[in-house]
Amino acid sequence: MNSCLTNMLTFLEKLTGLIDAGLPVDTVLLDFAKAFDKVPHRRLDSKLKSHSIERKVFSWTTELLNGRRQRVC
Repeated sequence: MNSCLTNMLTFLEKLTGLIDAGLPVDTVLLDFAKAFDKVPHRRLDSKLKSHSIERKVFSWTTELLNGRRQRVC
């Protein structure tokens, strides 16, 4: 079983447990692979800033992209 599927199943189990317990749940799902493949990194940084993404998340994303290259085929 791949790690993405394992993570999604674990998340789903926790999510349904919270809902069954009557607790409020907020989620945000991001597919960074598509963003990295299709958007120039500087433009992605600009978009994240414009949507008031928190400093820690913005920093993490910027560091992840630092030194990476993208290619469109």
